[in-house]
Amino acid sequence: MKAGSRKLIIVAALAALLVGVYAVLDFGTQRDNMKSDIVRERITSISELALLKYEYKDIALLEDSKKINDIALPFTQKSLLIVFSGYMKAGVDMESVELDINGKNITVYVDGASITDNVIDENDVSIYDEKSSLFNRIESNDILELLAREKDRIEKEALERGFLDEANKRAKEVLYSYLGAMGFENIKVEVRKK
Repeated sequence: MKAGSRKLIIVAALAALLVGVYAVLDFGTQRDNMKSDIVRERITSISELALLKYEYKDIALLEDSKKINDIALPFTQKSLLIVFSGYMKAGVDMESVELDINGKNITVYVDGASITDNVIDENDVSIYDEKSSLFNRIESNDILELLAREKDRIEKEALERGFLDEANKRAKEVLYSYLGAMGFENIKVEVRKK
């Protein structure tokens, strides 16, 4: 065999080896990309993950009278005592998930929890001690405004007590469990603050 033919065979063998190595490495990258797409599809199929529910029962008081220059007018006082119950939920929007997969290692980036529901049960609203005056009657709008203010107050108090922090903690626990069941060994969950 001639030296030129031998060089040609060696160059062709090296080229084939390089193409083979590239194909294997590229296949690994494609496999990670396919796995990333599958994991993302499974996680986002959850859509919105409700993590925490807080049930409440409370009392609201409405007292009002017509005033002129901060002086209450006689015979215009109205008052109302309402007992109500409801619930509030916090959850995570799983559509915001971003993944970084490397073999059995995964890092998940997800937006922090937010309030998904705050509902007063209309069937569990009781009105007590209703007093209207001739010149200042209690109207249904008064009740609706009072309940709306109470919902906002309860939500604010729950946020101050760390309601969303607890929901974020539960989101991490759920994702660790879910991804561990999918076969990942090194799992890291990063919650992005809003």
